[in-house]
Amino acid sequence: MKSIDKEVLAGYDAGIEKDRLHKDLGLIEFARTKEILRETLPPAPAVIYDIGGGYGEYAYFLTELGYEVYLYDLSKKNIELSQKMGRELGVSLKAAEVADARNIRRPDNSADAVLYSWANHEPQYEKLKLKEIGYVLSKDYWGRGLMPEAVRRVIAFCFEEQGLDALTVGHFSKNSQSRRVIEKCGFSFVREGTFYSKPMDRSFEDRKYILYKSPV
Repeated sequence: MKSIDKEVLAGYDAGIEKDRLHKDLGLIEFARTKEILRETLPPAPAVIYDIGGGYGEYAYFLTELGYEVYLYDLSKKNIELSQKMGRELGVSLKAAEVADARNIRRPDNSADAVLYSWANHEPQYEKLKLKEIGYVLSKDYWGRGLMPEAVRRVIAFCFEEQGLDALTVGHFSKNSQSRRVIEKCGFSFVREGTFYSKPMDRSFEDRKYILYKSPV
């Protein structure tokens, strides 16, 4: 197994994620992601693995909703911050451990849902500072060209203000409207995959893309 890039790990161990979700675009990311989690996760007290979950903002949010949450992150600093947050909130996770996402020491089929960003722990991207974006638009506003413009502004903010190296995005294979938005915004196709929804007991084919700030 390829080792993790030391410079990337040093950045996370310096605490760069602390409070990111409580300012600027992070506020929108945090609010919308919580909405999506409420809509898509199985009912509490389901078991959730938050892999690469930083210092646990989402892990504690879900714990307070009644979920049994296991937090895993590669950064020792993030796990220390997570433990501090738990003490401040008076809330305990089922586990908060330093771990490589490629080698989580838990039994197969032991979680009801897993939170995980597909590119963050793949060797070819490990030196990049990257985030995954997503979007949703009410049907009442389809066909007006709003989403490509909104995504372009998010891209500009992430690259120019947040200093990211790359962004990833994905869509279900049958969602041609999302595919067109992604292609209009300059993302490059990476691969096809399968997303399994345990609550629905159904698998969906999906497609994953990446956009670099600078040509590679």
